[in-house]
Amino acid sequence: MSTRLQVSIARESFPKIVQRSAQIVFRRVWIVLILLLVPSCATRHRSTAADVHLPDNVYKTSPYLPPDLRRVAVLPITVERGDWEADAGREQIEPVLHEELGRVKKFELIIVTAQQLELWTGKGSWQADEKLPALFLAKLREKLECDGVLFSHLRPYHAFHPMVLGWNLKLVDVRRQAILWSAEETYDAAQPPTAAQAKRFENGSGWRTWFSSDSGSILLSPRQFSQFTLNNLLATLPER
Repeated sequence: MSTRLQVSIARESFPKIVQRSAQIVFRRVWIVLILLLVPSCATRHRSTAADVHLPDNVYKTSPYLPPDLRRVAVLPITVERGDWEADAGREQIEPVLHEELGRVKKFELIIVTAQQLELWTGKGSWQADEKLPALFLAKLREKLECDGVLFSHLRPYHAFHPMVLGWNLKLVDVRRQAILWSAEETYDAAQPPTAAQAKRFENGSGWRTWFSSDSGSILLSPRQFSQFTLNNLLATLPER
């Protein structure tokens, strides 16, 4: 074979060799990526399924809500007298409560303002545990045509790291004047199980993509941490 012919064949073969080598490298890289991602996804699925803890301090009169409970009046969040942290944080937390209640889609929400309560009952906030006026529930039903009332109490509340957030929620049937559901829980971000569950909730809520660094920003954000706590607590509501 002449030297000129050998050079010609080499020139024709070299691009094919390069192309074939590139394909082999690409396939190997793709396989490595798949092997890295599959265990990660499997691990995440196992952790979210196995490690989600629901509150224990929950009361229900029935596993199901009454069929005639369709409209629920949501009263303003109450705090302890003199609790300046909870009083300051309530304005930021209250919209989150309304958002999370809306997500459960178990009843229509009627948001009641402090001004409305004061006009109808003489006071802008009421706790479920205090002595209510005799016609309190009847007045709310008359004004709002509601079937139920949701009381919410925020205690304790510490917005600085590590955050602590406690809820006492009660759903009351207006006509029967009975508690249908109550739940009380304190979430302490300093506790490793709570912090871990909050981070899993953060990852699954679309705030961060799967390749983001695990900064745990939910443990630094009162709004995000309150969303996690309410999502967890409202999951114990009776079924529709």
